[in-house]
Amino acid sequence: MRERIRLSIKRLKSKAASGEAGFSVLEAMVAIAIMAACLLPLFALQGQFVNVVGQIERVELQIEARDQALEVIKLTDFSAAPEAQLDFGQYQIRLSAKSASNTRPVKNSGGTSGRFEMTLYDVAVTIEYLSGNIDSFTVKELEWEETSGYLEGL
Repeated sequence: MRERIRLSIKRLKSKAASGEAGFSVLEAMVAIAIMAACLLPLFALQGQFVNVVGQIERVELQIEARDQALEVIKLTDFSAAPEAQLDFGQYQIRLSAKSASNTRPVKNSGGTSGRFEMTLYDVAVTIEYLSGNIDSFTVKELEWEETSGYLEGL
């Protein structure tokens, strides 16, 4: 057994001395070139991934801001305050409402005047982001206002 180990060590030493063991410089350079050719597309893919993530974040913020603007429109009484400006940190929302029609009484099913009046508003929405981007759109909002109590006239 010891003799086999000695012979193996002698063979390794003789190969190292003759230049047969290990990689040559040319082989190492070819291996590095192949590895670089395989890694470059991966780096390009990573760059595209970072860009897509940035775009997704911007779109999510835009959707959040538009949803928030629509919620504010639902809760705002434009007959009392036709202009509104709100700051939500990453964006500001400005609302400007103009009456799109005259105030009309709501008719009951029998054709008599009801308890409510309605007004249609054109609401211009402007969302300004911290990045400087501006998003604008217009929506129509129908407001109802009670003109008489439920039990009046009984």
